[in-house]
Amino acid sequence: KCVNCTKKFRCTQGFQLQDTPRKSCVYRSGFSFSLGCSYTCAKKIQVPDCCPGFFGTLCEPCPGGLGGVCSGHGQCQDRFLGSGECHCHEGFHGTACE
Repeated sequence: KCVNCTKKFRCTQGFQLQDTPRKSCVYRSGFSFSLGCSYTCAKKIQVPDCCPGFFGTLCEPCPGGLGGVCSGHGQCQDRFLGSGECHCHEGFHGTACE
């Protein structure tokens, strides 16, 4: 949005001002045009997630626990959208690649 540079600019509720204004636009002031400042507002969105080694909407620990996720023999499908399933390395099987 291009506005008068001398006036304090505020973003609408739920948005935050980004960077510094750019003095590169023209805005209408009554019947005349003036050089103004353009501002950028952005909405901050929080996305839920789990720490590595935890999975699902409740962030439960992956099989094998904190001391050895997938018993150290595989990769857990972790994070918020993960299933908690262990994908075991060759030669290891079981829920926790034991």
